[in-house]
Amino acid sequence: DARAKMEDLAQQFRNCPAAFCEALATLTLSAPLALLNVFGAALAEELAQLPDAGPELAAGIGRALVSMPAKPSDGAPDFQAELDQILRLSRLLGFLESQRLELLVMKQGSKGKTSLDIAARLPDNRCFCALTLPLSGEMLTIKGDLQVQLADTPCHAGVSPKRAQQGVSAPPLQRAGAKLCE
Repeated sequence: DARAKMEDLAQQFRNCPAAFCEALATLTLSAPLALLNVFGAALAEELAQLPDAGPELAAGIGRALVSMPAKPSDGAPDFQAELDQILRLSRLLGFLESQRLELLVMKQGSKGKTSLDIAARLPDNRCFCALTLPLSGEMLTIKGDLQVQLADTPCHAGVSPKRAQQGVSAPPLQRAGAKLCE
């Protein structure tokens, strides 16, 4: 099933940027997190290569959110489901380095609009939230080599117990890692 989704996505990429962006948003909203963990960085990089990627992505996210509403059968909004959708979409964008993310989200497309312009005009604000969250927050992606290095430490965060007690003199990421271990 995951292979079929990835093949469909590759086909969409070759055919049409708008279709790729919508398929990517749909995949991000529906795929298992394990699949996104493996392919998220590569998908985000491919997305950033597209012409008019930002505006196309915003429009694609809008279409995907309409086709996959976060409402139970009674029609009332489900806040947790909406938040999950926002976080999944922003997590995908969080794989990009800051400069690439800013270009993707804030660069004007060929029609003079940014992704935020497109998202602001959509009937619901989830797309706008998903696009702005990685810009305004800090997202940390720990890549494979560092994961292996961190896993081999006594507290599994790359900080020795003695250094973790010192706290203040440790670099910020190590302090954060020590707090996660506690």
